[in-house]
Amino acid sequence: MTNKGTRTRSHDRNPHPLVLATVALASLGSSLATAQEAATDGSQAYYATNRPAWLNPSQPLTLSYGSFDLHPRLRSTTIYDDNILFATQGQQSDVISQVAPGVQIRGGDRQTLDTYLEAAEYGNYGLNLTRLSPDSLVIQPDETWPDKFVLLDYSPQWQEFASHSANDSLDQFLTANGVWPMAKLIVGFQENYSDQKTIINEAATRSTVQRNHSELDACYALNDKFTAATAFTRDEVSYPESTNLVGYTEWAGSVSINRQVGSTLNVSWVTAGGVDEVVTGQNQQFLQEGVRARYNYSELFAVDGSLGAEYRQYDSGRSDTFTPYFSLGAVYRPWERLYLRMGVARRQVGSFGQGSAYTCTGGYLILHKDITDRFSLISEVDYYQYDYISTTKAANTSQPSDYYSARLSADYKLWKHVNLQAYYEFRGEGLLENATVLQDNQAGVQAELRF
Repeated sequence: MTNKGTRTRSHDRNPHPLVLATVALASLGSSLATAQEAATDGSQAYYATNRPAWLNPSQPLTLSYGSFDLHPRLRSTTIYDDNILFATQGQQSDVISQVAPGVQIRGGDRQTLDTYLEAAEYGNYGLNLTRLSPDSLVIQPDETWPDKFVLLDYSPQWQEFASHSANDSLDQFLTANGVWPMAKLIVGFQENYSDQKTIINEAATRSTVQRNHSELDACYALNDKFTAATAFTRDEVSYPESTNLVGYTEWAGSVSINRQVGSTLNVSWVTAGGVDEVVTGQNQQFLQEGVRARYNYSELFAVDGSLGAEYRQYDSGRSDTFTPYFSLGAVYRPWERLYLRMGVARRQVGSFGQGSAYTCTGGYLILHKDITDRFSLISEVDYYQYDYISTTKAANTSQPSDYYSARLSADYKLWKHVNLQAYYEFRGEGLLENATVLQDNQAGVQAELRF
């Protein structure tokens, strides 16, 4: 790789933003259907009769203020990392301690939200209410829609290094999500903000990264078969402590027409476009056309896929590019205590540094095994390949690179409100491509108290 001080993929190193969104909508559809089925058939009596006794504390804690419920939490994590800068030479190891209090405030239709979470907890799968969106609800029958609700989730995090205190930081994470379903229309908004000192892989350093995602959504049920959806987003990434790393702002919009085919299949035609604002002379404009299909066979199997092409123009004078993209995500539950999640994707990323863009292709596989009602093992493997292209008229000299990781974690529900986790993760670069070999080992333990 070249230009290590100018490009960063830190915001893409977590593989889930690349393709997990394709799985989330498919799995969420089955989650909502399951939750609503239970809700319309006496959910409180059902869960009280069938769920394990340890999930029913005799005196549940309820914190409310007016029309809002407050759900506090506290998470403590200790991590050993043998290469905290993800560097090829002069590796530094350290023990990292993190303490993160937080609170989630829920208003509006809290009863339905609680029902969703009850069903998820009983089935022992995760459900993130902050990602509940009009796009995922509009393809469900309108009788299963919740009433309007709003969520606010805030968590500061103190991060301390035992030996390299220059990396200590006070981070912040804020998420807001609001959805308002009406007779045929669903509108919503999302705001996600983070201010975090984290690893910048390609620069082999840690730096503060500020990210802000704003989104407005509207979905309309035209009739029993057709729905229309639109979304407008603004994404901003900046590096306030660095003079070498270049941030960006992306403005984007999309329109889709969705067709319900039978009770299990939904197909869409999607048009999207936007502008990447980077630095003077480096801005880009893009247009995407594609199709999407969501197949929700049952709560045991769901698939979400997309296929299309992107046309991109460059202010630098470089020739326009035409790049195909695709994504495929699936959730499968072959047995009662076993879950499989997988995803593959290809997409082009705009110039979020000086002089280059890249196409990312890869995927992940997650195996979730519930040993008992309280104890689970989760294994995950990821692999992504990065092919660079020049965004200027100069010849491109960057070599392809890749990123891989393998993670094994054990989760134990000590009590309804207390969860323990231990994990080991191995990650690196240069497995198959001609890149400098990088490797990192990380092990950690975590305890979380949540109400």
